[in-house]
Amino acid sequence: MEEMPREACGLIIGHIEGSRVIVKGIHRAGNISGSQLLYEVDPQDIYRAIKEAESSGLELIGVYHSHPVGTPTPSKIDEERAIPGFIYLIVSGSGDFKAFKLSGSRFEELEISEHTS
Repeated sequence: MEEMPREACGLIIGHIEGSRVIVKGIHRAGNISGSQLLYEVDPQDIYRAIKEAESSGLELIGVYHSHPVGTPTPSKIDEERAIPGFIYLIVSGSGDFKAFKLSGSRFEELEISEHTS
C-alpha cells in the first residue's frame, strides 16, 4: 500500500467475454485527489493505459483502488462515481480484495478466480 494513508489506484486492462472478465494487465496510476478518503486517477495515466491496451487488442475494463482503513466494499462515493460496465477491484489495508460491477444503480459482487493460459 504505497500510497498510505491515501488511496492507491490503477487501471485494469483486458477484455470481457460474456460474464467472464479476463484481466491481462494492471497499470499503477497516480491519485491526483488531494483527499485521503477518495481517489481520482490521473488522466495521463488513463490515456497511456488506453493506448497500450488498444495496441495489444485489449480494452480498459476497470479500475482498482484501495481502502487503506476500510473494508474492500464500495463506499457511497464509489457508488456515486461508478461507470456502468466498468470493473472495480477494491483492496483493503489488510490485503483483502473484492471485485464489483455496477448493475443498474447498485454494485454486484463478482467472483474472482485465477486462470493461467
